[in-house]
Amino acid sequence: QDTETAAVDLFFLGWSPDGKTYAVQKHFPERDELWLERFLLDRRVQIAEGEWGVASLAGLPAPAVDFHWSVGTGYYLLAIPMGEGKALYLGQGDTILGLVLRLQEKSTAISWTPHRPQFLYVQGGKLFWQDLIADGSQGKPLPLTWEPVQLLPQSFDQIACPTWSPTGNAIALAAKREKGFDIYLYTPRNGKEAVVSRLTHLSPPSPPCPVWSPDGKRLAFYAPSRDRWRLYLLSADRPASIQMVSDRVVFSPQGPLWVGDDRLLYVGEGGEGRRAIYQLDLPTSPGEKAGVSLLLQPQAPLSPLLYWSPANRMLAYQIHTPQGMRIRFLSLPEKGSPPLAEPERAEALKR
Repeated sequence: QDTETAAVDLFFLGWSPDGKTYAVQKHFPERDELWLERFLLDRRVQIAEGEWGVASLAGLPAPAVDFHWSVGTGYYLLAIPMGEGKALYLGQGDTILGLVLRLQEKSTAISWTPHRPQFLYVQGGKLFWQDLIADGSQGKPLPLTWEPVQLLPQSFDQIACPTWSPTGNAIALAAKREKGFDIYLYTPRNGKEAVVSRLTHLSPPSPPCPVWSPDGKRLAFYAPSRDRWRLYLLSADRPASIQMVSDRVVFSPQGPLWVGDDRLLYVGEGGEGRRAIYQLDLPTSPGEKAGVSLLLQPQAPLSPLLYWSPANRMLAYQIHTPQGMRIRFLSLPEKGSPPLAEPERAEALKR
């Protein structure tokens, strides 16, 4: 049974890199709270409060707050609605260190550089690279920055959803030239002009936001086609390898979710008009075929937002109940292990 019985929406925002903590937006009719929770422990700390409201996604409430944990630095970026845009704050642990910058749009596109206090962001359809300034006396980045560097200033009409590769040697992004958006690869080179490669020629009107596989070899993304969102895969070094693997996905701005180098999850339309979480296993040797299986189909309406922690192999997903949005957890077995007969679940916000 739910331990939170009040009429409140609970939104999962993201896992810490070690899988021990996660961030939650708690939305009451009159206020919002931001909490950091210890997974499966009755320990939590509130780090912010305000009136941020909720967004809407696929017919269900969605978080209005964006939370981006950095890998290898211990910091996070928190984007909170402010006026027509959002305010971007830097935090560490249970402390918000201060304001970094103000964003003009409600939708944010933030990507940390792996293991460095540096991130990408989009402002007015343009791509910027931002370094944090380190405080030498305390060894901590302050909420101060160098002047941002604009990347690809003359190349595209509009840029969306940039994302660093796990190795930190390339940036995948969606960009628009004239008719529609396509996916490009931006590869910086020390002392030389960066290389920009076009990976797709689909040109949909909405940006197909790419998501890297953990080994940095593949990209997965959603793109609209014939009034329906579809799931595509391609190899980062072989653009001609693009393939459509599902045409019944429910759109999510975060894209499909990688849970291994050759396995990903997505929310799609299931039987009886109910959404389900599907698992796609990619071939690992010649002659094998990709396999799609139904992982979970809740009775309650399912949000298309999914969050994976490789540190503890735990999936967080969200459903809509009469009391509001609620968070569930599902433990995934290793590839090749038998599926769980009964999914392992734990409630978020045990109070």
